[in-house]
Amino acid sequence: MVLHLIRPARHFERRPVDTAPWSFERTHGQVIELSGQGAFAPLSSGFWILRQLQEAGEPVAWVGRASKRPFVPDLLPWHLDLEAIAFIFPSRQEQMGRAADVLLASGAFGGVVLDLDRQSLPLPLLTRLAARCARHESCLVLLSEKSDESPSMGVGISWRSGVQRQRIGPNAFVLRWQGLKDRQGGAQWCWHQSCQGVPGCP
Repeated sequence: MVLHLIRPARHFERRPVDTAPWSFERTHGQVIELSGQGAFAPLSSGFWILRQLQEAGEPVAWVGRASKRPFVPDLLPWHLDLEAIAFIFPSRQEQMGRAADVLLASGAFGGVVLDLDRQSLPLPLLTRLAARCARHESCLVLLSEKSDESPSMGVGISWRSGVQRQRIGPNAFVLRWQGLKDRQGGAQWCWHQSCQGVPGCP
């Protein structure tokens, strides 16, 4: 168990976020899905969510496949406190959902990112994860690789955004967030967010 390793992230100077069409605070107690074709866009959006959670002082965790560990240099542009993130990489894919369940059930994490790639979650497990989030006011972020036209993971998803990453210059990208589902309001919104690539890369 990793709970004895949990500590808050270092103090962050809160940076203003470019006018996002949704309130980050209202993701507390919710399950959200960030999807895109190709792994880079969902991963980038997941890193950004982690940054927002750490800025809010929330303990966070990242659950993913053992064969798809985040490349540390990819995390540098997001200025994350890596020592304050609990990274969990089960040996089998079917264990990832269970790992997220254990983390959320502990009530010790304000946010958990679950990198599912092309995998889905059984409906009973998704329902249980949503209940955990609501009980502990935690946020579960599901990263999935699929098109905007593909359906969401299930009814337990509070809101979903499709994410695309586009290069706009040397070491510069834009993340395009497209609202696809929102149980608390209209989903037809679009947000463009600028970001940097890995230092030293073209």
